[in-house]
Amino acid sequence: MSAGATIDVEAARFEQPPHDVGALEAAAELLGLVEVGEFVDADAGAPRMRHYRWEGVRLPADTRHLLQVFAGTREGSTDVAAVEIAVPAPAVPAPRGRVFVLCAGVDRYPQGREGALFQIPDLSYSVADARSVYERLIGADDGPLAIGHGKLLADPQVTRSGWKDATRQLADACQAAGVGPDDLLVIFMAGHGLINGGREREYLFLCHDLQGGAVSLDDAGQPVVRPDDGIAWRDFADLERIPCRKLVLVDSCHSGGLGRESRGDAVREFQENMIVVVAAAADDQSSLESPAWGHGAFTKSLLEALGGAADGGTGDPADGVVSLHEVINYTLENVPRLAAGVQNRGAGAVIRRQNPTVSPKALVPYVRMPLSKAAPAAR
Repeated sequence: MSAGATIDVEAARFEQPPHDVGALEAAAELLGLVEVGEFVDADAGAPRMRHYRWEGVRLPADTRHLLQVFAGTREGSTDVAAVEIAVPAPAVPAPRGRVFVLCAGVDRYPQGREGALFQIPDLSYSVADARSVYERLIGADDGPLAIGHGKLLADPQVTRSGWKDATRQLADACQAAGVGPDDLLVIFMAGHGLINGGREREYLFLCHDLQGGAVSLDDAGQPVVRPDDGIAWRDFADLERIPCRKLVLVDSCHSGGLGRESRGDAVREFQENMIVVVAAAADDQSSLESPAWGHGAFTKSLLEALGGAADGGTGDPADGVVSLHEVINYTLENVPRLAAGVQNRGAGAVIRRQNPTVSPKALVPYVRMPLSKAAPAAR
């Protein structure tokens, strides 16, 4: 077996009592690869076992892979089994992968300051962030990834309905192109974000048409934004069944709340682990922008990484090609340095802290696909 080959996977799960076997079936169905077995009765009073078999699982053209099998119940308990697979490099170079991109940036919140309890100021560089990342990923057709599909949303286009339309179009384009494990779907978002108050405490990326006057406060004094005024994890649902690697990059305050690894629902946790989320800041931190950079600190670092600054930064030899794991590691390391150089004005000036997050961390060493060509000056 070599890189780019297929493998068969078998798994079994004991259940006591067997009140729900749907979680693993549902998770497997998302991949579209599974032939599900049947219950095997054990001795009376012993746990029951259910067997599963995935046939012809396609591997990316890498030499190292992390294979994970998730199991869970409606009650929220979950278990994960993981196996590392090493395969020799293919004798023939793999076909060129493709990149499918959706970028969104919001600077203007025209109704964000209408609320008496909570107000949203405008930003300066989020649209520039989105446009620059889009042009970097889509603009060079001679890069290691061919261009599959691209869409850029800015200010009034970034509403919840506009987002749902764009993700649906992106999913349709991926499916029509017959994407596979060597293709990459990239989502980039820049703008305001927050951890929404109330019972769910979920991350929301705030839309251009946010109604500031409709924002309330919960018992803890945290803002509660209407669901239609923001983009949450559920608004990525159209992308869950796309059988390629998926990367979400979010440059906003509190964006670490989007990719949390500890969730109660097993199927939701599986779905989230199918997508690598790199967030600009921890869920309790701000994301900085500066006129000195013309970007946010996260986007500036990301663009530097894609331009070649990340090439060879993980201990691998610099080869003129920037891989996805190099981009992630460079961004995680560089943003705190940039943020530390920004001080609050006044006598009580303090060092600002911004620590990007990546979820799930376990996948980063295995996402080594080429992403961009290093500029000659960056080598």
